[in-house]
Amino acid sequence: MQTAFVLIAHGSRDPAWAEPFTRLAHGAGARLAFVEMGSPTVDEAVTRAIAEGARTVRLLPLFMAVGRHVRQDIPASVETLRAAHPDCTIEILPCLGENEHFWAALAEIVRAHMAETPPKTTTDTTTDTTIDAIAGATAQDSDVGSTRSR
Repeated sequence: MQTAFVLIAHGSRDPAWAEPFTRLAHGAGARLAFVEMGSPTVDEAVTRAIAEGARTVRLLPLFMAVGRHVRQDIPASVETLRAAHPDCTIEILPCLGENEHFWAALAEIVRAHMAETPPKTTTDTTTDTTIDAIAGATAQDSDVGSTRSR
């Protein structure tokens, strides 16, 4: 193996949280690592890939936005790994949130869900009263000038 591909997820105390990431990595033929609260860590996954013969390791952070982990934590780990493995190339790819295709796919999913949402046709005023209460209004106040059908 010359090149290894590692997906990086945040991590969670809930083991079930990692299942979709594990399926993604397995289906893509990639390794999976976690920044925190999971195993293997980024350091462990990269070190293992190099021990198994990788000379290039490409890291894809599965983050929707650039925050502290993407901006600081992952690069700090990579600098330490590069110093420990100077004969290897360790590359951090832009996180998912920096990919226009990711946002286009997410927008499609949102639009699909919005299209599936049936219009409200219920005559049950309990739901309206609850919504009005949450919004800080009373059901009586919302009747004035309301365009909602009841």
